[in-house]
Amino acid sequence: MSTDADTLAIAALDQLINTKTVFSGGAPVKVILSLKHDFSYPYPVGATIPAGQFPDFTTPAGRAEIDEMVASIENLLITNNRGDDIDILVTGNEPMFEIQPNNNPDTARKYKLYLNYLIQRLVDLKTEENKKTVNGVKNTWDFQIFVGALNSPLNTTEAGQNVIISAVLEVARDNLDVAGIDLHEHVSDTNLVHSDIQYVKDQTKFRPLGGLPLQITSTEFSIIKIFQANMSLVPIGSTLPPLSQFINDTITQAAAGTPITQSEFLSYFLAQGWYQQNWFQEMIDAFESEGVLAVTYGLEEAPRYPWVDNQVKPTAMPWVLNGVYNATLLGRSSDGYPNTNPLVYPGFQSAIDRMQ
Repeated sequence: MSTDADTLAIAALDQLINTKTVFSGGAPVKVILSLKHDFSYPYPVGATIPAGQFPDFTTPAGRAEIDEMVASIENLLITNNRGDDIDILVTGNEPMFEIQPNNNPDTARKYKLYLNYLIQRLVDLKTEENKKTVNGVKNTWDFQIFVGALNSPLNTTEAGQNVIISAVLEVARDNLDVAGIDLHEHVSDTNLVHSDIQYVKDQTKFRPLGGLPLQITSTEFSIIKIFQANMSLVPIGSTLPPLSQFINDTITQAAAGTPITQSEFLSYFLAQGWYQQNWFQEMIDAFESEGVLAVTYGLEEAPRYPWVDNQVKPTAMPWVLNGVYNATLLGRSSDGYPNTNPLVYPGFQSAIDRMQ
């Protein structure tokens, strides 16, 4: 049974597919679909995640579970002929966190078996669907298969024994049906974009004969780790509140219908010695210089209701600061649309302008 989140995600995919009739800069909109397999939940709550959490393709029970997972993916693509409108399909979402236990070599072995099996089924599905004609038009299922998405792979690898990252990189390197790899660049320093991409390129450069160099996309990026590291910091001599309190006060104002102005919001960050003002532009520059194929960023941060659910703890990773348009922190304009986020919008608009 699908959860409400699954239903909304599929509805969002269909809405995105509908935009393919729109042209941007003279080219049609492209669609990237990222799959999500979350095996990070212990049962019961608080229990240690067992080594057998992820199914083993080599056992009858594991094969049956994996076949069910893959069949649901195939059904998603076949329904409404969605696969014909997808340009890139990413096989996972941050598996280094969602495939657990991520320090267990046997878990990495099982995930690698799954990925190769899924990729082959996707290749076979494209072949079968391209024999069909829908509404008088021959199918052209030609989406590229990417693995990932890896979140700051170099930093995460160095931070501990995360063997899932290596498994994903091995599949990317060795499987010729893989066209690329997706990265989530959530960093503590914008220079780490270069380090991550160079690490991935180095780990995957020796592909089998006939294999093309892997393409790279980044479907998420931010300096969220800088924000998180400074959530409780109170600079000596400063009268400003710590970041966590500032965020919560700002949310409270937005909830009351009297949001802080964008200039006041920005001034708080400009007064912080740790804030990298040009971070968005610096990351775009890094992606461009590294030859990244495509980069996407979250458009909107919409409030959850009741408003108290938007409040953050001093130890939280403050995702609420992201989003080009941010109604949670900055409210809405007179026309009802979310106000733009001054931490993001100038760099975002500049990136769009330079691509045209």
